[in-house]
Amino acid sequence: MKTTVGEKIRYARKASNVNRSALGRSVGTIYQRIREWEDGINHPKYENVKKIADSLKVDVRYFMDPEVSPEDFDLYRLESQDYVDVRLSERAAAYVRSIAEKKKSSAAQVVNDIIESMIRK
Repeated sequence: MKTTVGEKIRYARKASNVNRSALGRSVGTIYQRIREWEDGINHPKYENVKKIADSLKVDVRYFMDPEVSPEDFDLYRLESQDYVDVRLSERAAAYVRSIAEKKKSSAAQVVNDIIESMIRK
């Protein structure tokens, strides 16, 4: 189910125990504008979504991906261990792919080489 940025702003704001006025101040707008975004009357510019994400300490991808459910908020919190694990997994996968391209071998072979080198140490 696709969700709107506004639905996620409302969910994240409430989950963070932040009222519209406080969020508006941190974004540099008025609380009415926050309400308009949450209600889908208007849509925030990316720069404002980024400010909201920073203020609520959540990855901006939470707001931008329409396939992400509002209830997934905790998975995208910046201090969440799950978020850290996902980011590390993404970085590790990218690193393995880059080595595999340079060596012209498979990612599985690169992982095996890394594990073998760690065992030898």
